[in-house]
Amino acid sequence: MTILFLAFKNLFRYKKRLILNLLLVFFNTIFLIYCITIINTNRNTGKLSVVNTITGHFVLKPEQNSDDLFGYIAANKMGFFNKKNIRKITKNLDAINTSNYYKFYEAISKRVSFNGIIFKRKKSTSCLALGINPSEENNLAKDLLIKNYFLEPNSIITSRFIAEKLNLKIGDKVTIMNKTVRDGVRSVSFVFRGIIKPKVLMDQNIQPLVYIDIDYAKYLLDLENQEVSEIVVRLNEKYYRKKIINKIRKRMNIINSDQKIKLIPFSKQIYFLEGSLKTAFIMAYSEAGIFIIIMLVGLLNITIINFRTQKKEIATFIVLGMTPRKVFWYFLLQTLILITVGYLIGFAFMSSVYFILIKIFQDGISLARVEILQYAYGGKIIYPKLDFPGMFVGYIIFILSGSIVVFNLCKKASKMKVLDALREDIL
Repeated sequence: MTILFLAFKNLFRYKKRLILNLLLVFFNTIFLIYCITIINTNRNTGKLSVVNTITGHFVLKPEQNSDDLFGYIAANKMGFFNKKNIRKITKNLDAINTSNYYKFYEAISKRVSFNGIIFKRKKSTSCLALGINPSEENNLAKDLLIKNYFLEPNSIITSRFIAEKLNLKIGDKVTIMNKTVRDGVRSVSFVFRGIIKPKVLMDQNIQPLVYIDIDYAKYLLDLENQEVSEIVVRLNEKYYRKKIINKIRKRMNIINSDQKIKLIPFSKQIYFLEGSLKTAFIMAYSEAGIFIIIMLVGLLNITIINFRTQKKEIATFIVLGMTPRKVFWYFLLQTLILITVGYLIGFAFMSSVYFILIKIFQDGISLARVEILQYAYGGKIIYPKLDFPGMFVGYIIFILSGSIVVFNLCKKASKMKVLDALREDIL
């Protein structure tokens, strides 16, 4: 305790140097927390993209269907819900909605998804077609305003990637061709009405996607009896908990015992975004590493200066009987105190900035006009999110790396003799 008190008290003897040292740690802490927040913001924005634009909070599919939203499966290998099962599922969801949980879900959309070929004259590309009921889908993916595009039943909207690849303009005719479940081939012509414009998700993350009316999707697959390949449910936000999801999953499999159903929470769909966000993660981790190195170089210089300016104090400590071990801890504790105080100040500053931003930008921070920032932060509109466990890990990294850097210098100081400590060139 005496060594800790001495180390803390002597830091304040050189106030200008103390302020400069704290500023060094403070600014590096800000940049480190900023990088950690970018990583967490990317994940948070990505999850919100999946919820708001593509899947809803969970997806119900026949067991044989792929979990991968963009997994291209031949139509004749897919499972479908028939009219009887659709009625069972929706009735069951309504029962949960009115009995166990008040306003359990917000919207349901029944879809038929398949892998097709879309072409315009001589240009063509593969696509993931989602056959939807525009009104249902509009309630699910409110940010897309899908209903506005489907004023005519033969309308189609596509991702920006497909529109650019086929050089589509509003009013152009395109054709989708697909293999039916009975091994025939069908095609349907559509009128291009616009580009899918998700509020959060970057257009580049939904490259193969097109939306068409569900009746045309059924025709292309030659389906009967109102079959659908998936049912998407948007939960009331406060009910999205693992415990409730597991209850729903169990209940679905009991009631629909004639056809096994799997329930896929949206969090399991996030992996398809990982490839697109990997670059942003690498950038953030690289920047964090650079800031740590800068801080370590600064700490090394700080420790050397401390030794040189406190050489007479070292001699005095030795004369008064301070053991080498205590001298070692004296200088090491000074470094650790600097890191801790500087980190706490930086943490308090960044937390304050974060809560102010959240208060001002409740609907997210728009980056829609700056494409390079969309890549860096994971979306056109980002939702910042602090990572408190990550910041604690950052502090531990600062402490451990700082201790390693100054360890040898502290050890050297602990082995000094009185005469050596009084010399000008002790280091």
